[in-house]
Amino acid sequence: MRLFSDLAAHYFQLENRRATLERDTRGLLEFFAPGSRVLDLGCGTGEHVAVLRKAGLDCEGLDIAPDMIALARERFGDHFRVADFRDMPAKGLQGRYAGCFSLFGSFGYLPDDAALVRALRVVAALLASGGLFVVEVWHRPPYESLKQPVVSPSIRLRVNHRVLVRERRAGVERRENRLYAAIHHRYFAEEAAGETFEETHLMRVFTVDEFRALAETAGLELIQVLGDVGGGVWRESGNGLVLVLRK
Repeated sequence: MRLFSDLAAHYFQLENRRATLERDTRGLLEFFAPGSRVLDLGCGTGEHVAVLRKAGLDCEGLDIAPDMIALARERFGDHFRVADFRDMPAKGLQGRYAGCFSLFGSFGYLPDDAALVRALRVVAALLASGGLFVVEVWHRPPYESLKQPVVSPSIRLRVNHRVLVRERRAGVERRENRLYAAIHHRYFAEEAAGETFEETHLMRVFTVDEFRALAETAGLELIQVLGDVGGGVWRESGNGLVLVLRK
């Protein structure tokens, strides 16, 4: 996906991650004791890891996208690695972490139940006994009722003396009993006709019970459900879904 490669340097702005950075990191610090070793699964360009390290956690990050990790290392130091958390070997890392977390629906990119359970088993292997996994996923109920694609306001971002425009449209796709959000992006330079590219991100959306069942198969127990990483109240029909799982 070009959002994670060609546009990696602008990902944080395009996705407006800074708007929730303080809330998310403050919320994560409630789960992990000072000095705890924790791992960000799908760390992107590393901003959350950097803030949590400054706050006293021994935080590391991994991501499948080499361009994102290169930027994270350049900006914040050598606390990051390129890895696919579905296939990350647990040898030498078993029980290494007091906690893991995954934000922004990264687990929704995993295509089916088998891939999700495999990834969750890796998380369980990485955690010490009693360790916590805080995972933010996209909540299914709002997408169940989606009848027409939803068009978001365009984003304009100045990049190398040009204005990059992103248009975004969200729809749904069903595969058996699973539901996916199909997020279509169109990018173009405002001053340059013809320079356009498009891509679609297919993100699985979950109910609490769906994710709970997958987690239990991997040996993780659901202990809390939140509406956002900052501790917001979960609502059955709301957009936010954060699950706190314990090994």
